[in-house]
Amino acid sequence: MDYTFPLFIINQLKVKVVLAVVAEMAGIIVRNIRVWQSLNHGIRCFSVSSVTASKKVSKNLWKKYGDKRIKDTPITEAGLRPIIEFMSMNFSMQAIDQVVNSAAKSHYMSAGAVHVPIVFRGPNGAAVGVGAQHSQCYAAWYGQCPGLKNKKLYCNHPKVVFLENELMYGVTMELSDEALSDEFLLPIGKAKIERPGKHITVVAHSLPVGFCLEAAKELQSIGVECEVINMRSEAFNYLDAPVFRVTGADVPMPYAKTLEENAVPQVHNIIETIKRTLNIQSAQSVRA
Repeated sequence: MDYTFPLFIINQLKVKVVLAVVAEMAGIIVRNIRVWQSLNHGIRCFSVSSVTASKKVSKNLWKKYGDKRIKDTPITEAGLRPIIEFMSMNFSMQAIDQVVNSAAKSHYMSAGAVHVPIVFRGPNGAAVGVGAQHSQCYAAWYGQCPGLKNKKLYCNHPKVVFLENELMYGVTMELSDEALSDEFLLPIGKAKIERPGKHITVVAHSLPVGFCLEAAKELQSIGVECEVINMRSEAFNYLDAPVFRVTGADVPMPYAKTLEENAVPQVHNIIETIKRTLNIQSAQSVRA
């Protein structure tokens, strides 16, 4: 009897449940070319082809439909090191439980027995005209999640969230000879000073670094020398004074361009905050 034929139970008064299940699965596979099987306790099974499937429910399906429709996959297996791309990091919210409760915590919860070397990456933060649901920045969200603190992509068992800025994808930057080396790894814990200064230190990361450099250049005209640091790691133990933050407005990201620009930090916001920090009036200048 061909158990993979969906209509084999016709004219039979009795049929085993397992055969009815097989018949229905085969029927779905026949009717829809986009359907394929990979089972394990209802989700995945390591033995569909080689051991005729768990509990033999999928018996003979692989022989009839082959590897393209019946896939032989493991229950669980370590060794691969996936890089997961989200079209937008906003969509990582659909996988938030797997990111913060599985990937981030499995190594700790298993006392080091289970390794989850994985990288999650994709565009993050505001872009242009993508609306509130596609404009959130997840640096603070993921930065506060224990287990996602690994900072080197190629360490033994990293769990990394790599946040990119869509607006910087088309930006051209010069590469140093050091960065061109095959052995180059970004030094973490060492400040990258983009611009030296003596009056105030401005710290930023990603796109706002360029805004800070532009603000520093403008403030130089009134005698203010701003040190601009491209942030690579936490440095709260090195602070000499409380931090003034230049942040986005506490509103969902607007769609209109003018409102969108006012919802995220701009150069003039940085300049105003620096002046307030140094107690500089608008028309006042600072002597060298």
